[in-house]
Amino acid sequence: MACETDLRPGGGFLAQLVDPNDNQLPAEPGCYVEIVPDRKLVWTCALGPGYRPRNPASTPWFFTAVLTFDPHGNGGCRYTATAIPTSREPAEGHERRGLSQGWGIVLAQLVEYGKNTPMG
Repeated sequence: MACETDLRPGGGFLAQLVDPNDNQLPAEPGCYVEIVPDRKLVWTCALGPGYRPRNPASTPWFFTAVLTFDPHGNGGCRYTATAIPTSREPAEGHERRGLSQGWGIVLAQLVEYGKNTPMG
């Protein structure tokens, strides 16, 4: 997977995903909608960089993602990832493509990173 990011509201991102058969999935830039340092990250593929609306025909699975990081316990946080599809069809497509499994893998990697990264 390749990734480009401009982490600021209105900034763009591009994540080139690859399915289990090594096929690249269609990818076009999305847009960060809201960023609250250490607390919340919201992005969507329904908008391009600069909040420009995207053509729904360009990608068959528009969705918005909301990640929250809420203080929890002694220096930890509760991580919540919410994917909001435009309809049932993209949600089912995400399941067929294994994206739910991918979210779990990302969470496991995030936990491992947190355990092994000194806090400054």
